[in-house]
Amino acid sequence: MAFDVEIDTLTGDLRIPTNLITGPALILQRVRTRLSTFFGEYLLNRFVGLPYLAWREQKPPDEAAIGAVVFAEISTTPGVIRVTSFAVAFDNATRALRIEGDVVIEGLDPADEAVVSFVGIVGLGNSTPAVISFHPVSGRIAGI
Repeated sequence: MAFDVEIDTLTGDLRIPTNLITGPALILQRVRTRLSTFFGEYLLNRFVGLPYLAWREQKPPDEAAIGAVVFAEISTTPGVIRVTSFAVAFDNATRALRIEGDVVIEGLDPADEAVVSFVGIVGLGNSTPAVISFHPVSGRIAGI
């Protein structure tokens, strides 16, 4: 059984007291971590992360290409079974991409599956791009 220390989703710091997490909470934390890592940020492997700064420079942004990269990043996360109802939409007024869909992840029981909805925003304006955050909106494990 895999486990890791719990990271506070708001600050990105370790929680005090330190907790170990497993199961669906660990899978969601892995997805959040993958989506919040900028390309070249990780010191041990400079080829890990999403190219948020390069996306910011695209005018107009290539919605299909950005969506494909985010889709691949989520679907290859250990514990994610499949990504369903994935959609990308660009808002000209805010210069932001809205990415939403459902993810089927492994549950606590090997025969169990849990569906979690997510909504993410990628800011592409003149300011620093916002990182996509993975928020459980609905589903059987919405409280995680």
